Amino acid sequence: MKGIPDILPLIAGDIDNNEFLNIHYIHILNIGGFIMVKSFRIENALRKLGQDIGDARKRRRIPTTLMAERMGVTRVTLSRIEKGDPNVNMGAYAMAIMVLGKIEDLEMLVDRTKDPLGLDMMEESLPKRIRLPRSGKKAMGSSDA
Repeated sequence: MKGIPDILPLIAGDIDNNEFLNIHYIHILNIGGFIMVKSFRIENALRKLGQDIGDARKRRRIPTTLMAERMGVTRVTLSRIEKGDPNVNMGAYAMAIMVLGKIEDLEMLVDRTKDPLGLDMMEESLPKRIRLPRSGKKAMGSSDA
């Protein structure tokens, strides 16, 4: 791609315990006219998620045929999920999590109560002071009756 470097820093906004901004590098690929963005951190996270799904399935003694049937996918797709394939639909990952009885964890993944960075950013944008409306304007909630 002209004008765009192949590897760019992606500032994800993650702040670790030391308050340093984590910079994640992404790799931009142009494959047959389609632009694909690869992140090694995302690939590692999906690989771990897939491994965890496979381990949880085995701990529950659920065979691959039954798990795939409950998810509404093929055994091949389940195998790809357990390998952490980034090209599998996110809905398929969510179905696997639901079948394993962990859907509440997915629902809470980026819940606002577990997003200290987002809450801090929201708090920074709060107004410094709140003023009452001028006397010439009607106050909120007042009626003419």
